[in-house]
Amino acid sequence: MTQPKISCLTATRNRLAQLKESIRGYCAQTYPNRELVIVTEAGERYCRAIADYFAALGRTDYRLVALDGRDYTLGEIRNISLDAAAGEIVCQWDDDDQYHPQRLEVQAQRMFDSKADCCFLTDQLQFFWRTREMYWTDWTIGGYQDWQRLVPGTLMMYQDHNFRYPETGPLARRGEDSALLAELAARKTIAELPDAGHLYVYIYHDNNTFEENHHRRISHAHARDEVALRRASDTLGAALGYYNLPLPYTVRASSGRELLTYGGVR
Repeated sequence: MTQPKISCLTATRNRLAQLKESIRGYCAQTYPNRELVIVTEAGERYCRAIADYFAALGRTDYRLVALDGRDYTLGEIRNISLDAAAGEIVCQWDDDDQYHPQRLEVQAQRMFDSKADCCFLTDQLQFFWRTREMYWTDWTIGGYQDWQRLVPGTLMMYQDHNFRYPETGPLARRGEDSALLAELAARKTIAELPDAGHLYVYIYHDNNTFEENHHRRISHAHARDEVALRRASDTLGAALGYYNLPLPYTVRASSGRELLTYGGVR
């Protein structure tokens, strides 16, 4: 394995079904030299369930960090995962999102080719679980400038312990990934990865850090239109087959028009 090791960093608490989907995406990655670091404060029973799942998969390329019972901020937990990582490169890998098998390979290659310190996607698939709606949101649409065009949750960077998530204050519990992105943009070289939103599904499931209105604003401001979606229809159609989402669901354009119904009744 001549490629640098990538540590995929996961913070999780009491949502095993979603975590298993995140792990499934990790296991399917085409980038070979990797590990999954999972940090949780959920207790012994949850840790045992995670360990049992990896044992059933026959996987040993993970590290499980169990925290004590005190109330950690999300920023603290993410920093603990950074400290536990053995990889030269770290990648945010949230427990409630889903990932295409080529996510690590494509994003890492973009970072290598650009000789950059970090890489972020500029677009993503955005899925609303309850209403079964999907949008391809492109953050270069809608007037965002500079680092605000980047999707914070898609962080990949060379490990540098000078850069930390906020552990106290209002951004320590939500918005911590945006705070780190802003700091990186001021002091590091960042490669943008455009037109790769099919590699990552951000899932809104009614128990996210931010409320639904926040995510609806994103979809309304940044969703791709019908022309762009039709242009990428082959790529999108192939990618949707990898994701385990409730069927059927609709892919909508920025106009709100239903462009595609994917899947039959499961």
